[in-house]
Amino acid sequence: MTEPKPGTTMAKPSFSLREDDLVTLLVGLDEQKFVVHKSCITRTSDFSKAAMKEEWTEGQTRIVKLPEETCIESFLNYLNYAYHKKLPTEDVQIRADGGFAESPYGELANIYVIGERMLDQSLKNAVAREYARLASIQSSNGSHGYPGQQCITRIYEGTTRGSPMRRMMVDFAVTHGNAQWPYKGQHTEFLEELTEQLQRKIMAQKEVRDFRLRDLVAEDYFV
Repeated sequence: MTEPKPGTTMAKPSFSLREDDLVTLLVGLDEQKFVVHKSCITRTSDFSKAAMKEEWTEGQTRIVKLPEETCIESFLNYLNYAYHKKLPTEDVQIRADGGFAESPYGELANIYVIGERMLDQSLKNAVAREYARLASIQSSNGSHGYPGQQCITRIYEGTTRGSPMRRMMVDFAVTHGNAQWPYKGQHTEFLEELTEQLQRKIMAQKEVRDFRLRDLVAEDYFV
């Protein structure tokens, strides 16, 4: 086995291999069982940190029920982030004709909502950063892809008023929307917040402010 060079730091596992670090998650209404490492799920999730306190039943039994997580695939993507800090869309690129082969925005919305329930600011900020990255990708014909109606609805159904991600959805529509954008059928609260933001834009134009289109900055939507 090759010895590490002097001055180098060897990588350490991101989780403990001790048996007392294992936690059982019962996911969904049918309580699908997942055995995970406490050191991983508590790293950035305030919900998990609280649940694992010894004064709570979950902390004593090492069993946590998560009946709200009905989409197992999305929850597995959440666990992948908890372990490896990776999102399932990291390798997604835009097609030559300007569209994604499969829109990544919907799954990111699912993961963000899980992060909302798990009180995981790190994950939510990572999703905001990924939204900004995907929106910045320009195809060969100069077009971009942005979150659509299903994504916006998922975000609004899974968050509360004042959520930074709600604000990001509104800003996407304000800065990149056009006459062909499907406003009909959108979530009521989204339309209310969009109208308010558009009114602000009109007032800013009246005050002769520079309101040119700008790229979204992920950090503006961090928790």
